[in-house]
Amino acid sequence: ELRHTGRARVVSSTAVECISPAMQQQREAVLVQLRIDSSAGAVIGSSAGGVFLYSLPMRVHLVHPSIGSVQGGTMVEVHGSGYAAGQTACLFGMSEAGAVRAEVASSSLLSCMAPAAAEGDVAVEVTGNGGADMTQDGRVFRYVGDGVTERVEPSFGPEAGGTVVTVVGHGFVSSRHVVCRVGSSGMVQGTWRTSSMVTCVMPAHRPGNTTVEVSNTGGVFGRSRVPYAYIGVQSIVSVAPSIGPVAGGTVVRVVMSTE
Repeated sequence: ELRHTGRARVVSSTAVECISPAMQQQREAVLVQLRIDSSAGAVIGSSAGGVFLYSLPMRVHLVHPSIGSVQGGTMVEVHGSGYAAGQTACLFGMSEAGAVRAEVASSSLLSCMAPAAAEGDVAVEVTGNGGADMTQDGRVFRYVGDGVTERVEPSFGPEAGGTVVTVVGHGFVSSRHVVCRVGSSGMVQGTWRTSSMVTCVMPAHRPGNTTVEVSNTGGVFGRSRVPYAYIGVQSIVSVAPSIGPVAGGTVVRVVMSTE
C-alpha cells in the first residue's frame, strides 16, 4: 500500500488544509486520512478518511465564438482536453462573478454561457474542482457592446428576398459574427462596413411588415429594431392607353394585381 504524508494547516477547530502530492496514476480515487501528531511524535487523533479523486489535467485549446455581448448570454464552446462531468465550470476572467457551470459533451468539448461583463478581453479557463485548480491557457474572449440599429435602406423589397440592404446605426463591431435578424427568427450573415453601417441580403419572407436588427456577436441582440416591408409578387393587368406618340409625354395608367 502506497502512502503519502504531508503537513496540514489548521484553518479552524473543525478544518485543516493540505496540499495533494503528485501521483503516478491518474483518474484514481484515493483515501484521504487525517492523523494528528503531537510535537513528540505521539498520535493524539485520527480520522476514518474521505475520498479524493485524481484526474487528468485540463487544457483549453480554443473557444468559439471568441466574442460576446456585454449583456451575457452567448453560448460558448470550449475545445480542449481532460474534461469530465462533475464540478466542471468555466471562468470568464478571474472574478467569482465570471464563474459559470459547464455542460460537458466529451473529454475534449464543453459548453458554457458567458455571464454579463464590461467591455474588453478576458481569459477563459476551466476548473474541475470548484476553482481550487484551473487551467492557465489564456484563451481570449472579447466582450463588446451592442450595436444600435437606426434605419434600413431600402426599407422594402420583394417577398422572394435577395434585396441587399444597408443597416445604418452606430456601435457596429468588425467581426465575422455580425448577423442581421429579420422578424423574430430569420437570421442572415451580415457584412461589417463601418462602425455605423452593415449590409445584409434579405431572405424570402411572406408579404407584410417586419423588422430588421443587427447583432455584433451572432445571436445576442440589443433592443433596437427598425421596420421593413415585404412586397407581394404583382402582375400587370392593364395599360391604358396602350399607344402614344414617339415624342413621349403620354400619361399611362398601369393597373397591377397581387397574385
